[in-house]
Amino acid sequence: MGINAAIVIPTLPGNFGAFEAGATMALVLCGAPRDVAVLYALTSHLTHVIPVALVATSVYLVRSRGRVSGG
Repeated sequence: MGINAAIVIPTLPGNFGAFEAGATMALVLCGAPRDVAVLYALTSHLTHVIPVALVATSVYLVRSRGRVSGG
């Protein structure tokens, strides 16, 4: 619930900052140490964002190559 509440606020692309704040707040309120909560939130977010960004970039490059060559 903490993450969902935090990402409602418009932020940077990928919700960087808001996602981490919501996840950290929720974990700290449940008793996790703050530094561990921040590291977990950042790692969790990056493991979701990086693969999607790599696939999207690959698809974009493959499709744009077809347009340049006239195909």
